[in-house]
Amino acid sequence: MRAQLLAAAVAIALTLAGSVRAQAAQAQAAPAAVLKSVAVEGSQRFTPEQLATAGGLEIGQPVTRESLQAAADELGRLGLFSKVNYRYKTYATGGVELVFELEEAPLLPVHFDNFPWFSDADLTARLQEAVVLFKGAAPAEGIILDDMTKALQRFLAEQGIQATVEHQVIARPAGDGSMVMFTVAGAALKIAGFDFQDAIAAASRRVAQARQDMIGKPYSRYAIELFLMEQVRPVYLE
Repeated sequence: MRAQLLAAAVAIALTLAGSVRAQAAQAQAAPAAVLKSVAVEGSQRFTPEQLATAGGLEIGQPVTRESLQAAADELGRLGLFSKVNYRYKTYATGGVELVFELEEAPLLPVHFDNFPWFSDADLTARLQEAVVLFKGAAPAEGIILDDMTKALQRFLAEQGIQATVEHQVIARPAGDGSMVMFTVAGAALKIAGFDFQDAIAAASRRVAQARQDMIGKPYSRYAIELFLMEQVRPVYLE
């Protein structure tokens, strides 16, 4: 009797083990949920496709709840949005419809301070190609600023210029708000001189003295704009 009970227990255990393996195999064989569409609410700046790419998603590719959450987290880290939520609907066919619910963060003008090798238009166009969600303005903080910094350093390297690019939020020279300024740190560029075509500025002793103080200083468009606002502009208001 004891041998019969032992044999029955072994048979039941083998049956259960076989059932668990069969269920696991069926789960592995089940088709993965595929991202069928992406929509966006609360933002007019970006297309659903751009947001999906920035979040590491691709329409037509398998997704999980974890990958959808990771995409939302990535968008939140960019700094472009003050709020990022999402919802999704899964269909019996295995398709997933994703909707991002966003609130846009304020953006600031971008200033390229000492990049004489490029025009502003050229840098802006190249950044738009290199950084998915860059549209010409930037947030005060967020990893998109790091992406822009790395791209600018790469542009310099392509010109044979090995330099470090830094960024900071700074007041605009005219005093009307702030901007994000990108600077080539340690660039060996000096102001050799400059002249004024207008007779009033050219004849001003005050401007001439202030101009001498600028000669030999590191080249900086920001410093030059401050000079114009603080030293030259008052001459025309006297």
